[in-house]
Amino acid sequence: MTLEAFISSLCLWCKGCHGNNSKKSDVVFLIDGSYDSRNGFEEIRAFIQRIVENLNVSHNGDQVAVVQFSRDATANFYLNSYSSKSDVLSSIRTMRHKLGQPLNIGKALEFVKDHVFAASVGGRGADVASQHLYLFSGGRSGDDVRGPAQILKAKGIKTLSIGTKNADTLEMQTVAYTPGHYFYVPNYENLQRIYTSVETKLRDSQETTEFTTGKSSQDETDHQKADIVFLVDGSDNMQPNERLILEFVTDFVKKLEIGPSKAQVALVQYSTEPTADFTLNKYSLKEDTLNHLSNVQLKGGGSVNTGRAIDFVRNTIFTASSGSRLQQGVPQVLILASGRKSEDDILRPVGMLKNAGIVLFAVGVDSADRFEMEQLAPGAWYFLRESSDFPLKQMWEKFGKVLDQSDSRYPNMEGTGNSDEPFKQ
Repeated sequence: MTLEAFISSLCLWCKGCHGNNSKKSDVVFLIDGSYDSRNGFEEIRAFIQRIVENLNVSHNGDQVAVVQFSRDATANFYLNSYSSKSDVLSSIRTMRHKLGQPLNIGKALEFVKDHVFAASVGGRGADVASQHLYLFSGGRSGDDVRGPAQILKAKGIKTLSIGTKNADTLEMQTVAYTPGHYFYVPNYENLQRIYTSVETKLRDSQETTEFTTGKSSQDETDHQKADIVFLVDGSDNMQPNERLILEFVTDFVKKLEIGPSKAQVALVQYSTEPTADFTLNKYSLKEDTLNHLSNVQLKGGGSVNTGRAIDFVRNTIFTASSGSRLQQGVPQVLILASGRKSEDDILRPVGMLKNAGIVLFAVGVDSADRFEMEQLAPGAWYFLRESSDFPLKQMWEKFGKVLDQSDSRYPNMEGTGNSDEPFKQ
């Protein structure tokens, strides 16, 4: 896969929904009914009531169903149970929290596919009405979600996942129709803060249903939206690789459409302390971004504190004041290039990064620690043994495979220089 093909894959990964007109929807709410969400049930109820208030509920308009799940899934009511908004809202107001353990999201997704979006209970199919699934989760699934999630996508069901701090971010992103269909909230009390963004996703998809057979370059450009932060080890240890690392960043940026409504890029260097070269909202033109990159030099420094740098990026760069569009559902991506083992703890910062809904890719150079790379980005890292033979094309191919994979958003990406075999000590 060429660099162009990789960027095209990235466009598809970050894009929204587009295609033919459809003004009616089948909307299913899949609610975590386990003990994990018992303190947030009323907030979830209020949130879905607000969404329903803005639907045109009728037999020939929008249809609504509600399902709760823990170990097993149970339907509170089906798509054809009610044909008026008042009846739907009345049922939602009186429903009780299911409770139970464990949390089996995969089984719940299968239940929804087989028993809720089914024609026998009112399902009309993606060719008649846009299909929407809202998943609320307050914990990690006890079963696999990848297979069921992929089948839902193949059937044209657009899943929007909302996870709290105890939910697994990668799991939620795997279930979501696109990364932009995943929303993170620290707890359910914050649900109302994301209402506008969530409602916009539904409204846009009601007007347009996506078909994957043929996409114009304009479509891909319009939806090439992501906030991408490069976090580069700028220590003395990386000086021999300065040109290669900066070329890597520059080549990546050259293939992006940069702008406030498109891709945004930031660059941070770190050694003992992190330093922002520029933030996400610093430049709105590709030319200005590339001009800055052409003048960048690695900062130097003897120590390497990767954990501190990750915290800095999360707290300072992936913020609204620095241009982050996380609250608008725009994918948040961190690409970390590291040259040696960190001298501080990385586990807590990485966990908090993932809980914030930020996807991490890691590139290890020279003396980077293989075990640490796996801790940083399980299954989503690339290791370069020979710094003098930086295999950019191979690495782009591996990134492209990550974005193209149908069964998992994060398959194994390990590599060593010229070989596709996993790195061995």
